[in-house]
Amino acid sequence: MGRPALSQAGIAAFRARAVAVALDLFATQSEVSLRQLAKAMGVSPTTPYRYFESKEELFMAVRATCYERFAAVLEARLSVIDDPIDRVFEVAAAYHDHACEHPAEFRLMFQLGQPDPQAYPTAHAAGVASWQVVLGAVEGAAQAGHLEADVEHLAHLLWSGVHGIVSLSLSNRFTVGQSAEDLIRPMTSALLRAHGWTP
Repeated sequence: MGRPALSQAGIAAFRARAVAVALDLFATQSEVSLRQLAKAMGVSPTTPYRYFESKEELFMAVRATCYERFAAVLEARLSVIDDPIDRVFEVAAAYHDHACEHPAEFRLMFQLGQPDPQAYPTAHAAGVASWQVVLGAVEGAAQAGHLEADVEHLAHLLWSGVHGIVSLSLSNRFTVGQSAEDLIRPMTSALLRAHGWTP
């Protein structure tokens, strides 16, 4: 007798559990195999392949979850702030804080050598959604008349600057007198001043 057909609900439940278990494993190790995942889930080594076409598909689902959590944290931090400029400073700080609190998730989202994002639209959309929180904060400050800027360009500069500082911090590269906490706000202020903001 063959295996019973998998229900959509059963597939979704297993995939969600696999992602959660994978995230727990990544929190303590840099690489995770499907064999390790299966063992942690208490299933046979071949079972994950019934729910994911490949290891790559599984790990892109993990990245999508990381991006969704990231966007939710940024949105939550901004939800209690009304001042448009304060929102820009807060989105930069929230980016830094989340990365430092969840370094494994940060590395999963941004590590090198990832597959073409267009091949995994769910993960790609989740990443875009987190970027749009940053873009929205900058756009709000511009619409309020605080900035004279190409909003998308400035948002990219802010994203890239914070990302660089966080990456250096997580790599323990700040060893000559400054820390990420010392740099995030001054960098954000410098970018805003360069684009028309007057404190």
